[in-house]
Amino acid sequence: AGALEWAAWDREGPVDLSDMFRYPLGVTGARFKAEPGSLSPGVTYTFALRDAPASPSDEGTVRAWFEVEAAVPPSGGECSLSPTAGDALATEFTVSCAGFGGPGAQLSYEFGVDDGSGVLSGGFPLATASLRLPAGPAV
Repeated sequence: AGALEWAAWDREGPVDLSDMFRYPLGVTGARFKAEPGSLSPGVTYTFALRDAPASPSDEGTVRAWFEVEAAVPPSGGECSLSPTAGDALATEFTVSCAGFGGPGAQLSYEFGVDDGSGVLSGGFPLATASLRLPAGPAV
């Protein structure tokens, strides 16, 4: 068996898979990875694993292929916070999101508090959550 190579096509033709930031495993070998945001939402892609072409005119024998449609992000909704001001540890804040949708949308939500280190504490899979702010430096 010779070397294997990935190829991809969308509705406009061949897709360039040479960008290592979008496709970090490259195009050779049995594994392939597309980073989030690499595929255009709503577009159907065909990926094929084939023998590496022996020449520019050789297509290579396809060993496996699959199609995938990149997800369309949800749209149309909004989130609200109530109350909009309060005291850490004392005020219970309610965060609510509603009206988001999209093709085949099965949404879950996650709310939390950034503790300053970029870490969110407390995730909630519901569209509404109540939480209190942790103690922090006085402002």
